[in-house]
Amino acid sequence: MTTKNRREYFRIFTSRLVTFTVEGRAYRGVVGNAGDNGVFITTRGHFSVGQDISMTFESPIFGNEERSGTIIWVGSQEKGIGVEFKTVLDTGEITS
Repeated sequence: MTTKNRREYFRIFTSRLVTFTVEGRAYRGVVGNAGDNGVFITTRGHFSVGQDISMTFESPIFGNEERSGTIIWVGSQEKGIGVEFKTVLDTGEITS
């Protein structure tokens, strides 16, 4: 039995600290996995699908990297949010 991977982009598991802002409020979290088009952030808070997010995380190549995106899902059992970047990212930028 085969299943098709629903992800268009390759994902890499990581553990990078991230600070981010949603509707003017600052939060912290940990990037649990990253791909060229987005990240999963483990965090606490009340978020909604469709909210804009701006974030800063440490990139070994570029130092502090700033990205913006949109929350595309909110975890119920996994405490976190799925974020899609507004521009596609080279995964190596945050996982190298």
